[in-house]
Amino acid sequence: MKKHWLYKTLFILALLLLCTLGLIGLVHRCKDATYVSDTLNIQLEHIEDKAQQMEYWIATVQVQDMQQVQAAFANDTFPGKDKQFVSTIARQHDAILAINGAATGFNDVGIVIRNGIIYRDEVFDCAPLEMRQDGTLFIGEYGKRTASQMLEDGTVHTWDFSPDLIVDGKVANYAAQPWFSTDRAPRTLIGQRTPYEYIIIVADGRRPNCPGMTYQEAVDIYQALGCTWAYALDGGGSTTLYFKGKVVNHPSRFIQRPYSDILYFVE
Repeated sequence: MKKHWLYKTLFILALLLLCTLGLIGLVHRCKDATYVSDTLNIQLEHIEDKAQQMEYWIATVQVQDMQQVQAAFANDTFPGKDKQFVSTIARQHDAILAINGAATGFNDVGIVIRNGIIYRDEVFDCAPLEMRQDGTLFIGEYGKRTASQMLEDGTVHTWDFSPDLIVDGKVANYAAQPWFSTDRAPRTLIGQRTPYEYIIIVADGRRPNCPGMTYQEAVDIYQALGCTWAYALDGGGSTTLYFKGKVVNHPSRFIQRPYSDILYFVE
């Protein structure tokens, strides 16, 4: 009996340690929170919609310039075969807020530009999301431009997991597909209203009473917020939101999935 309680106590202590390190999201460490400085403003809102069985966070990030919008690979290596926790990569780069990226190690194709450097120039099955030097988001026509042309247009980062949700104010053509409005899963999404402002939505899912968010529900939220651009990054078990040293959401596998790349914001 004593051994039983000893094992139980050690198990609980181990879970608490992992929570402290930010590796497991067992409880909300951050419901609504802010980070404000002279150059960076982050407003994080936590929403529980019990009627729709959704739990998600909206992070409104305002930066002064694109030096504060950064990308990193696990162990600083490409093509992303190396993996680390999102929280680990974020801490190594002094991130204030970070999210999982586009799983660069998952595919051998796709245009990959990060921090103004071309890492790969192979066409994927969708046009990438471009984050540009003038603080704007852009989604072009599929297969029409090379990575070099994107650099010439001022692209700093590309993300190509897809689908695009809103393109220049118009809902993407994918909306006509049944899966767009029926498939629920954890989501990592990014949108924009004005230059240098980024609206990030991270939705929990794949757990009891919280199956996740559909792309159509994401579009509805972005439109209500006034966004004219929106795009889906990698989701599912990869979905991770890191803010001020902690993982905020609940990764669907109970613990963070080791991952290849992140998008993050700094001072």
